[in-house]
Amino acid sequence: MLGWDKGQLSTPSDCEKWQMALWQRLLIQGEKSVHQAQLFADITRKLEEGEEGSLSARLPHRISVFGVHTLPPVFFQYLAGFARHGNVHFYLLSPCKEYWGDLKNGKAQIKEILKNRLLAKDNEFVEFTGHPLLASLGQQGRDLQEILAEMDISMEFTSYIDPLDIAQENGRSPRLLEVVQRDLLYGEVSTGESLIKDDSLHIVSCHSKVRELEVLREHILRFLDEDEELQLRQIVVMAPDIQQYTPFISAIFHDIEHSVADRSLHLRNTAIAAFSSFLSLFTVGRFGRSAVLELLQYESVASRFFLSRSDIEKIVQWTEESGIRWGLSASDLRGGDDAFDCGSFRAGLNRLLMGYAID
Repeated sequence: MLGWDKGQLSTPSDCEKWQMALWQRLLIQGEKSVHQAQLFADITRKLEEGEEGSLSARLPHRISVFGVHTLPPVFFQYLAGFARHGNVHFYLLSPCKEYWGDLKNGKAQIKEILKNRLLAKDNEFVEFTGHPLLASLGQQGRDLQEILAEMDISMEFTSYIDPLDIAQENGRSPRLLEVVQRDLLYGEVSTGESLIKDDSLHIVSCHSKVRELEVLREHILRFLDEDEELQLRQIVVMAPDIQQYTPFISAIFHDIEHSVADRSLHLRNTAIAAFSSFLSLFTVGRFGRSAVLELLQYESVASRFFLSRSDIEKIVQWTEESGIRWGLSASDLRGGDDAFDCGSFRAGLNRLLMGYAID
């Protein structure tokens, strides 16, 4: 935006040209106002230009930042400038007590080996460094650590408890999950011989999100049945994006007390969420079976068509058995060729009606 103020483009894209033109018109209309980007630039410049500590009396003594995984560069610039006049503390969650900001995933390590012409010849073994889970799943945490390290700050890795010590204190052998947690804690990889075989860690592959929740429900009920002291309030289910599962949770966990957190505002209002899902059928344009059935999971939609829970289960079964996949009719499939109208809603409904007529 600061570049647009001066008529400077940051990319050669034609799209940016009209965006800059629109932005400059807005600036003319709001001639006396200062936009946020300019405010940040002005504040950061004042923090960086003044002598260290010269603004301490006018600023808070300390800023504490909790639980962030990433921040835009402009915020880091501001905090770095503030650190010249006060204290900035980051409190971050990290699975590893060692520095792992420079850890690369397997693909990146292979590229680096090729780049440096150090690729092993014939069958010579190439050893990759670091824990593979940290390398493949922890990119945001790695990037944040690397950015903080470049800012020349003091990094302390504290408040960690070794999972194996907990097992020892409780007088039992460590579980497989605890071994994996300890490996992550120290950035190590245990050998196959030292791994414990138990049911503390499950990897389950399911064909849909509904099936994922059904399997989860079965596991939770089994845990409650096997451990009489276990209570529902002690169970936490986490997902990268819980909003993708929200429409199905109430239907599958209707007889188990539960609550769903970390939902966006429009999903907390079921009417707005249902309308948003309905609009997505047109914006995406596929009319997929799962997306249409998702609408029926909303109480406002089901009640409008007088559908009970058993009715919805029958509809799910019928659409599955009739081979419905996506598209309203042949016009949505392969440019309207009727020869490919085998997975549309119209073809599926025709099969259902034909089966009913024959019976």
